[in-house]
Amino acid sequence: KRIIRLLGMTPRKYRLMLSDLRAYSNVVEVKMSSNEWNNIDYEKVPSLANLKYKNAFMRHDENRRLEYLKSVEKGESKINMHVATPVDIVSRYSLGYHGIRDYDETLELAWDNLKDIMVEDTLVVADGSGSMTMHVSGNTMALDVANALAVYTSEHNSGVYRNKYITFSSKPQFVEFKESDSLKTKLEIALKHDEVANTN
Repeated sequence: KRIIRLLGMTPRKYRLMLSDLRAYSNVVEVKMSSNEWNNIDYEKVPSLANLKYKNAFMRHDENRRLEYLKSVEKGESKINMHVATPVDIVSRYSLGYHGIRDYDETLELAWDNLKDIMVEDTLVVADGSGSMTMHVSGNTMALDVANALAVYTSEHNSGVYRNKYITFSSKPQFVEFKESDSLKTKLEIALKHDEVANTN
């Protein structure tokens, strides 16, 4: 309301101006609300929109979306993940201590296309205790953050701790991912090691 007043506009004029600006900037939501699914260039969809609207894309534009995902898998196309973080993806897979959702190709490809930040000889200690059920943002729990960073860091580790992390527990144990072929299976392994236990 303050911006409308500062611009000397009516609320209606302001809404029309925003609509024109969105159309000019070619945002994906404009095409979605106009039912122009076939005009969406999936390579240009922002990273968080790619995650947020993945089900809508499949519902309204299944053939093109599947074709695009296959193209990403083959390395012929890219999926934009410039702004997404590991937890943005993990939190969409997670059901907290209750498990992991079904395999999701968009989430798997998004994970594979995150920024590659190499670490060396870093051992992550992931807290899987009961206090980690606290919600830190929307449906995202602290547990999602811990598991996302444990999996991501272990994958990108160039040293002896590659594909490993350790649990934060009075009886700590190494968790290994070397046999895992997907983010989903790694999260299932992590979840099995999330002890609601003594962290002394």
